[in-house]
Amino acid sequence: MNDWGLIETDWNNKISFVSKKEQTNRIFDFTSKQSLNEIMKFSIVDNLNLNIPKKNESEFIITTKPISLLDVINYIEQKKGNINEGYLFLFTINDKAANYICELSKRSELKVIISDLMNSKREKERMITRIFDNTNTEIVFCHNHAKLAAIKINDNYYVLSGSMNAGNNARIETLQISNNINLYDFIVKTYDKLKTEFQINKRY
Repeated sequence: MNDWGLIETDWNNKISFVSKKEQTNRIFDFTSKQSLNEIMKFSIVDNLNLNIPKKNESEFIITTKPISLLDVINYIEQKKGNINEGYLFLFTINDKAANYICELSKRSELKVIISDLMNSKREKERMITRIFDNTNTEIVFCHNHAKLAAIKINDNYYVLSGSMNAGNNARIETLQISNNINLYDFIVKTYDKLKTEFQINKRY
Protein backbone atom coordinates (compact mmCIF):
# COMPACT_ATOMS: atom_id res chain seq x y z
CA MET A 1 0.00 0.00 0.00
CA ASN A 2 1.12 3.59 -0.49
CA ASP A 3 0.20 7.06 0.78
CA TRP A 4 -0.24 6.03 4.38
CA GLY A 5 -1.92 8.54 6.66
CA LEU A 6 -1.66 8.82 10.44
CA ILE A 7 -4.13 10.68 12.60
CA GLU A 8 -3.46 11.02 16.31
CA THR A 9 -6.72 12.05 17.88
CA ASP A 10 -8.25 12.90 21.22
CA TRP A 11 -5.17 12.47 23.41
CA ASN A 12 -6.15 15.40 25.66
CA ASN A 13 -9.73 14.24 26.13
CA LYS A 14 -10.98 12.06 28.94
CA ILE A 15 -11.88 8.54 27.90
CA SER A 16 -15.56 7.75 28.45
CA PHE A 17 -16.10 4.21 29.68
CA VAL A 18 -19.31 2.33 28.99
CA SER A 19 -21.02 -0.43 30.91
CA LYS A 20 -20.14 -3.97 29.89
CA LYS A 21 -23.71 -5.04 30.67
CA GLU A 22 -25.48 -3.17 27.91
CA GLN A 23 -29.26 -3.51 27.97
CA THR A 24 -30.68 -5.96 25.43
CA ASN A 25 -34.02 -6.10 23.62
CA ARG A 26 -34.02 -2.36 22.98
CA ILE A 27 -35.77 -0.85 19.98
CA PHE A 28 -33.40 0.63 17.41
CA ASP A 29 -34.98 3.07 14.98
CA PHE A 30 -33.07 2.87 11.70
CA THR A 31 -36.00 4.19 9.63
CA SER A 32 -34.42 7.59 8.91
CA LYS A 33 -30.92 8.74 8.12
CA GLN A 34 -31.00 11.04 11.14
CA SER A 35 -31.88 8.33 13.65
CA LEU A 36 -29.48 5.86 12.00
CA ASN A 37 -26.58 8.29 12.25
CA GLU A 38 -27.43 9.20 15.83
CA ILE A 39 -27.41 5.56 16.90
CA MET A 40 -24.25 4.81 14.89
CA LYS A 41 -22.36 7.85 16.26
CA PHE A 42 -21.84 9.52 12.88
CA SER A 43 -20.92 12.90 14.40
CA ILE A 44 -18.26 11.35 16.66
CA VAL A 45 -16.61 9.56 13.72
CA ASP A 46 -16.93 12.73 11.63
CA ASN A 47 -15.06 14.72 14.30
CA LEU A 48 -12.06 12.42 13.83
CA ASN A 49 -11.45 14.08 10.42
CA LEU A 50 -11.09 10.62 8.95
CA ASN A 51 -9.82 10.59 5.37
CA ILE A 52 -11.57 7.75 3.57
CA PRO A 53 -8.81 6.38 1.33
CA LYS A 54 -8.85 6.58 -2.43
CA LYS A 55 -7.95 3.54 -4.54
CA ASN A 56 -4.69 1.88 -3.47
CA GLU A 57 -4.33 4.18 -0.47
CA SER A 58 -4.60 3.48 3.25
CA GLU A 59 -5.46 5.44 6.36
CA PHE A 60 -4.41 4.60 9.93
CA ILE A 61 -5.96 6.11 13.05
CA ILE A 62 -5.54 5.86 16.79
CA THR A 63 -8.42 7.14 18.88
CA THR A 64 -9.82 7.11 22.40
CA LYS A 65 -13.38 7.79 21.23
CA PRO A 66 -15.92 5.08 22.19
CA ILE A 67 -16.80 4.10 18.63
CA SER A 68 -17.12 0.66 17.08
CA LEU A 69 -16.09 -0.94 13.81
CA LEU A 70 -19.71 -0.77 12.66
CA ASP A 71 -19.93 2.94 13.47
CA VAL A 72 -17.05 3.51 11.05
CA ILE A 73 -18.69 1.29 8.41
CA ASN A 74 -21.87 3.34 8.66
CA TYR A 75 -19.81 6.54 8.32
CA ILE A 76 -18.16 5.27 5.13
CA GLU A 77 -21.51 4.23 3.67
CA GLN A 78 -23.05 7.63 4.41
CA LYS A 79 -20.11 9.35 2.73
CA LYS A 80 -19.55 7.04 -0.24
CA GLY A 81 -22.88 5.37 -1.04
CA ASN A 82 -24.68 2.11 -0.33
CA ILE A 83 -22.61 -0.96 0.44
CA ASN A 84 -23.05 -3.55 -2.33
CA GLU A 85 -21.60 -6.47 -0.41
CA GLY A 86 -19.74 -6.96 2.84
CA TYR A 87 -17.71 -9.52 4.78
CA LEU A 88 -17.55 -9.04 8.55
CA PHE A 89 -15.24 -10.87 10.97
CA LEU A 90 -16.49 -10.18 14.50
CA PHE A 91 -15.23 -11.28 17.89
CA THR A 92 -18.12 -10.01 19.96
CA ILE A 93 -21.42 -8.32 19.26
CA ASN A 94 -24.20 -6.59 21.18
CA ASP A 95 -27.86 -5.97 20.36
CA LYS A 96 -27.18 -2.63 18.69
CA ALA A 97 -24.61 -4.22 16.39
CA ALA A 98 -26.82 -7.20 15.57
CA ASN A 99 -29.76 -4.96 14.71
CA TYR A 100 -27.56 -2.68 12.58
CA ILE A 101 -26.26 -5.67 10.61
CA CYS A 102 -29.83 -6.83 10.05
CA GLU A 103 -30.78 -3.39 8.76
CA LEU A 104 -27.69 -3.29 6.53
CA SER A 105 -28.61 -6.69 5.09
CA LYS A 106 -31.79 -5.19 3.62
CA ARG A 107 -29.69 -3.28 1.08
CA SER A 108 -26.44 -5.28 1.01
CA GLU A 109 -25.30 -8.87 0.58
CA LEU A 110 -23.60 -9.77 3.86
CA LYS A 111 -21.52 -12.69 5.09
CA VAL A 112 -20.44 -12.76 8.72
CA ILE A 113 -17.83 -14.71 10.68
CA ILE A 114 -18.50 -14.44 14.40
CA SER A 115 -16.78 -15.95 17.41
CA ASP A 116 -18.22 -18.97 19.13
CA LEU A 117 -19.34 -16.87 22.09
CA MET A 118 -18.04 -18.58 25.21
CA ASN A 119 -20.39 -17.15 27.82
CA SER A 120 -21.74 -19.67 30.30
CA LYS A 121 -25.45 -19.22 29.65
CA ARG A 122 -25.27 -18.48 25.90
CA GLU A 123 -27.57 -15.44 26.17
CA LYS A 124 -25.66 -13.51 23.53
CA GLU A 125 -25.59 -16.36 21.07
CA ARG A 126 -29.33 -16.95 21.45
CA MET A 127 -29.99 -13.22 21.02
CA ILE A 128 -27.82 -12.98 17.92
CA THR A 129 -29.25 -16.01 16.16
CA ARG A 130 -32.80 -14.91 16.99
CA ILE A 131 -32.18 -11.51 15.36
CA PHE A 132 -30.38 -12.93 12.35
CA ASP A 133 -33.02 -15.59 11.71
CA ASN A 134 -35.10 -12.82 10.15
CA THR A 135 -32.47 -11.81 7.57
CA ASN A 136 -30.72 -13.31 4.58
CA THR A 137 -27.31 -12.72 6.20
CA GLU A 138 -24.98 -15.72 6.10
CA ILE A 139 -23.60 -16.38 9.59
CA VAL A 140 -20.63 -18.64 10.30
CA PHE A 141 -19.61 -19.39 13.89
CA CYS A 142 -15.99 -20.27 14.58
CA HIS A 143 -13.21 -19.61 17.10
CA ASN A 144 -12.48 -16.09 15.87
CA HIS A 145 -10.75 -13.11 17.47
CA ALA A 146 -10.41 -10.96 14.34
CA LYS A 147 -12.04 -7.54 14.02
CA LEU A 148 -12.15 -7.14 10.28
CA ALA A 149 -14.46 -5.93 7.54
CA ALA A 150 -14.36 -5.86 3.75
CA ILE A 151 -17.01 -3.73 2.07
CA LYS A 152 -17.57 -3.01 -1.62
CA ILE A 153 -19.11 0.33 -2.61
CA ASN A 154 -19.34 0.64 -6.40
CA ASP A 155 -15.71 0.33 -7.59
CA ASN A 156 -14.18 0.95 -4.15
CA TYR A 157 -12.98 -2.03 -2.13
CA TYR A 158 -12.49 -1.05 1.51
CA VAL A 159 -10.86 -3.28 4.11
CA LEU A 160 -11.00 -2.23 7.78
CA SER A 161 -8.82 -3.91 10.39
CA GLY A 162 -7.61 -3.13 13.88
CA SER A 163 -8.66 -3.46 17.50
CA MET A 164 -12.26 -2.15 17.31
CA ASN A 165 -15.03 -4.58 18.18
CA ALA A 166 -18.47 -4.47 16.60
CA GLY A 167 -20.04 -3.52 19.93
CA ASN A 168 -19.12 -0.66 22.23
CA ASN A 169 -15.51 0.39 22.66
CA ALA A 170 -14.17 2.74 25.30
CA ARG A 171 -10.39 2.55 25.25
CA ILE A 172 -7.49 3.35 22.96
CA GLU A 173 -8.35 1.75 19.61
CA THR A 174 -6.52 1.37 16.31
CA LEU A 175 -8.02 1.16 12.85
CA GLN A 176 -6.53 0.81 9.40
CA ILE A 177 -8.69 1.42 6.33
CA SER A 178 -7.39 0.36 2.90
CA ASN A 179 -8.98 0.70 -0.52
CA ASN A 180 -7.49 -2.14 -2.51
CA ILE A 181 -9.18 -4.84 -4.58
CA ASN A 182 -6.38 -7.40 -4.07
CA LEU A 183 -6.64 -7.12 -0.30
CA TYR A 184 -10.43 -7.30 -0.56
CA ASP A 185 -10.21 -10.49 -2.61
CA PHE A 186 -7.86 -11.98 0.00
CA ILE A 187 -10.47 -11.36 2.71
CA VAL A 188 -13.14 -13.04 0.55
CA LYS A 189 -10.92 -16.11 0.10
CA THR A 190 -10.20 -16.18 3.83
CA TYR A 191 -13.93 -16.12 4.58
CA ASP A 192 -14.50 -19.08 2.27
CA LYS A 193 -11.67 -21.04 3.91
CA LEU A 194 -12.95 -20.39 7.44
CA LYS A 195 -16.48 -21.35 6.42
CA THR A 196 -15.28 -24.59 4.85
CA GLU A 197 -12.66 -25.71 7.37
CA PHE A 198 -13.36 -24.02 10.72
CA GLN A 199 -17.13 -23.59 11.03
CA ILE A 200 -18.80 -24.65 14.28
CA ASN A 201 -22.39 -25.87 14.11
CA LYS A 202 -25.04 -23.43 15.29
CA ARG A 203 -26.55 -24.49 18.63
CA TYR A 204 -29.61 -22.24 18.74
